[in-house]
Amino acid sequence: EMEGQAADEHVIAVDSSGSSEAAFRWAMRSLPATDRFVLFHGTPELPFLDTTTARRDLHNQESQELHQSIVDKYAALCKEGQRECTFITGKFMGLGELGDLICNYAEKTHARSVICGSEGKGTVGRLVLGSTSGSLLSKCKPTVVVVRDAANEYSHNAKKTHEFV
Repeated sequence: EMEGQAADEHVIAVDSSGSSEAAFRWAMRSLPATDRFVLFHGTPELPFLDTTTARRDLHNQESQELHQSIVDKYAALCKEGQRECTFITGKFMGLGELGDLICNYAEKTHARSVICGSEGKGTVGRLVLGSTSGSLLSKCKPTVVVVRDAANEYSHNAKKTHEFV
């Protein structure tokens, strides 16, 4: 890196999964110490007509508690790794919407890459839950890196899946 050159920024999708932590740890190990991380966590919104007020309030409280535990966990990992991290929260409703939010943010801020974990849910899981990594791969202009959890039997390395020049 040339002196005076701005540090790169990388958007890392984080949640409570092991593959998300594996992606974060891969980034810590693999990217220059001067690069900045933006940790993007999506919180699901219930459709307004979908449920009662009491159930929505409970969902929002549980969602906020989970979000706070994720922020606390990654704030500690950033501090431990002496890495500059910023947190962004995106509220999403539909399948694929989280991927859109992350890609839009990464493009708007000229992020160098988008990094995420892959749960390896299989076909049924993807159909039911959607695939954030699949959405990122198909929609993001910056480089997308999908990292498998080391505990996953398929692979233990990151795979650089595409780069648009």
